Amino acid sequence: MGTSKKNNNTPKYFQFMLTELINRKKKMDKHEKAKINWSIFVFTSMAIAFIYIIYTYFIHTASTNIRQFFTLNTSTILLIMITTLGVLQVKYFKKKEEKAEKEYEELRLEIIERSPEFWQEDQDWSKRHLIFTQIKSENDINLFHK
Repeated sequence: MGTSKKNNNTPKYFQFMLTELINRKKKMDKHEKAKINWSIFVFTSMAIAFIYIIYTYFIHTASTNIRQFFTLNTSTILLIMITTLGVLQVKYFKKKEEKAEKEYEELRLEIIERSPEFWQEDQDWSKRHLIFTQIKSENDINLFHK
């Protein structure tokens, strides 16, 4: 977004596409971060459930009764439900991330393919290089190649 303010001589439609591309990149990154956070949550809850089950059924009771192992108490059911919720959230954000990444890549490729339309003169191509370099450094968006 800062790029469009600094380069007032770039085409308006390019500025609009660039702003939309940056927004899509942020959306993709947001979904990726949420997926990672929920994955950590699932891993942690599975570890807690495993430790709890080991402690409750093998150490605390010290019983060899197989029936007691398969009898679930409220705490075990709660841990299973929390872990299941986490797994569902990971799947949800994975789908959202994939959709956002697809939209982002489509627009990025369109900008790359339409570059000759935006900068037709030789002077414009040097500006293009500066703008693309700035976009790459500020937003981690590569517009140089597909």
